[in-house]
Amino acid sequence: MASDCNNIVRSFKEEAMGIYGHVIWDIKARQEDFLFFEIVHANRSTNVDAHRLTRSSIYASLGRHVWFIDPP
Repeated sequence: MASDCNNIVRSFKEEAMGIYGHVIWDIKARQEDFLFFEIVHANRSTNVDAHRLTRSSIYASLGRHVWFIDPP
């Protein structure tokens, strides 16, 4: 798993879960479903599509939205 949030990656590797405790707890609970699991930091520049989709969903109305070519 890659995250552009260094605090989440750091919190995952440490015992203290910090302000992202609920996210870390959920990830750790689900990692048991995989044979191998690793969390790494990825710069936002390598995560452009996911970042754009996430940011655009903040302003979207409730419901389902699909973008086939170019997200807003």
